Amino acid sequence: MRKSAIAIAAAAIFGAVSVASAADVTGMIKSIDTTTKTVTLDDGSVYKFPTTSTFDAAKFKVGDKVKVTYSGTGSDMTASDIQPAT
Repeated sequence: MRKSAIAIAAAAIFGAVSVASAADVTGMIKSIDTTTKTVTLDDGSVYKFPTTSTFDAAKFKVGDKVKVTYSGTGSDMTASDIQPAT
């Protein structure tokens, strides 16, 4: 019984950490590179395109204000979602 309680607690902690690592940022698109599959915002941050099959980079253009939901840090930030922002 005690082992299963420890396993459940560990799973809850790891689940909370993975949810907590996602972040949102809003900014203007400075550039879109379909070769490297990245979008750069006006603050210089670069995000890899979402890997979902529903993401369509063609619906965005330079100057669009977007909200990027991402994970990672530094030069390894991957977007899980990019949506128009208001």
